[in-house]
Amino acid sequence: MFIIANALPFNGGSTFIQRISEQFLINHKRIGILILTNVIDHELETKLAKVADIYYLQDYQTIPLSKICNTQIGIFMSIDIFKIKNIIKKYGRHVHTMGLFGLLFIARIAHATKNPFDISIGIYQQYEMMFVSKSFLAQYSQKILKELGPKHIVFFNEDNIKSYSRFFSIDYTKSLLVPIGIQLPSALGSFGSHKTLKIISIGNLYKFKTYNLHIVNLMPQLLSINPNFTYEIYGEGELKKDLSTLITELNLGKNVFLKGNIPYQEFSTVVKDAFLFVGSGTAILEASALGIPSIIGIESTESAITYGFLSDISGFSYNEYDRTRQTVPILQLIKKIAIDSQAWDKTSKECIEKAKEFSIEKTFDGFVDLDSRNIPVDLNIFSTYNNIKLFISFFTLGLKQYMHIDNSFSKRRD
Repeated sequence: MFIIANALPFNGGSTFIQRISEQFLINHKRIGILILTNVIDHELETKLAKVADIYYLQDYQTIPLSKICNTQIGIFMSIDIFKIKNIIKKYGRHVHTMGLFGLLFIARIAHATKNPFDISIGIYQQYEMMFVSKSFLAQYSQKILKELGPKHIVFFNEDNIKSYSRFFSIDYTKSLLVPIGIQLPSALGSFGSHKTLKIISIGNLYKFKTYNLHIVNLMPQLLSINPNFTYEIYGEGELKKDLSTLITELNLGKNVFLKGNIPYQEFSTVVKDAFLFVGSGTAILEASALGIPSIIGIESTESAITYGFLSDISGFSYNEYDRTRQTVPILQLIKKIAIDSQAWDKTSKECIEKAKEFSIEKTFDGFVDLDSRNIPVDLNIFSTYNNIKLFISFFTLGLKQYMHIDNSFSKRRD
């Protein structure tokens, strides 16, 4: 298998690449990974290189332009297309893309080389491909996705299957559904403490992770219940400034702490004595597996609501916002386990059991099935690929954002 990743920052997508690569190597197969931009966490890169072969798009530019390597514009530049095609062939026929730009890039390679790769597209974020835009780049990407059909799409939760089926008017229920797998820890369920009242969130501070703000806003009420409550937020990103301002406004400097990034391997150390974890992505799965009661941080919500603890959901859908699903106030759940240690113990055990459903082994089995299908893409799907028009469209989107005219495309995930 060959994976095309937009970048390799420290986030859930990158750590997922690490885990799936490890699983393939355990089963005596080394996969290849192409990184499209130079947004890279070097500690994670070093670790990944031990279990997978990493390639960088900048190394295949026929006219090296280092300044563009930090943006997606590089996929439209002059590159040695046939050299990349030959690299992909070393790892079999299956190419898995992890985003819109990866899809456009493999479309370019397939169109230029007339090579009908087995292509799969992972829907790792709800609005990565599901949004409204008049730009040629966006509309062409959605056209490719739609024409590829359900057998080439990989979903990681049931809610996205429903929402993509509605948006694209296609029945995606026959698409592959696997969990965003985690490596279950050997210390399964041995962490956490009811006594500390320490709430923790870990993850990049994107604008759509509004639950971080909600917990800060709830702190005055929590402190009225018990003055020992604290909230530690680990991560970096554009939301950090808003969080810092809110902490100051509410005079919470002694109770809420912005801790910055941590290396992935320190995750268990940071949460070992946590009372509660609040989050999304794979972080909530890993915290739950360690025995920390974990509240689902729903993305892009305007109020402090949740679907419950991780153990309260059925299937794999948990952090994307769905207006049709029942929600409860976050404060209600925190109070429940704060005043009752038995409720805390029960929730801890239930979160552990739910986390087991997200084992990386289940994800691996699904990807192996994809590898074995040998369903090449119809090259006619890429017959209208136009690199110049796509480049102009991307450049125009960037210019509109720079001039503060329209940033809806880059902010589509928010």
